[in-house]
Amino acid sequence: MSVVVEVIRPSRSCTLLILGVHAAAALSFVLLQDALRQAWAGPVWGLLLLSLVWHFRRRSPRVRRLALQEEGGLCLDPGLPGERTVGLLPSSVVLERVLWLIWREQGRSAAMMLCADQFLQEDWRQLQRWARLRGPARFGVEPEPGGEGFSSGRDPA
Repeated sequence: MSVVVEVIRPSRSCTLLILGVHAAAALSFVLLQDALRQAWAGPVWGLLLLSLVWHFRRRSPRVRRLALQEEGGLCLDPGLPGERTVGLLPSSVVLERVLWLIWREQGRSAAMMLCADQFLQEDWRQLQRWARLRGPARFGVEPEPGGEGFSSGRDPA
C-alpha cells in the first residue's frame, strides 16, 4: 500500500532564494572598480541573465506526484509513462521546511529538493513522516532512537 502526494506548485521560497543570490551577484559586480566592471560587463550580465532565464524555464517541477511506499520505496510519477520506483539513500536530509531526497538510479545519484510551500500542509506532514521513518528502512538504516529519523536537522531537546 502506498500514499500518493502531489507536488502542487513550484516553491516560492526557492525562487526567492535564487533571486536573492542573483541580486547579490549583481550588486557585488556593480561595486567593482570601473576598469574591471567595464571589461567584464557583457559576459557577467549575460551570464546572470542566462542563469535567471534557465531557472525560470525549469521552475515547474519535473516530478508531479510521489507515491510513498510502506516498505520505504519512493515511486516517482505513479501512473504516468515515466513511472519508476527508487529507494532513498541515507544521505537524504529531512529538515522542518525542506527535504533533500537522494537516491541511486542506473548507477548514478539523483536528488530532489522539496520545500514545504510546494505541498498542501497535510501532504507535507505525511511526506516528512514517511521520509524520517520509512524512507531509510529499505536500505537497512533504521531511525535514530527518539524518532528523529536520519540526517535530521532537529536538535534533541
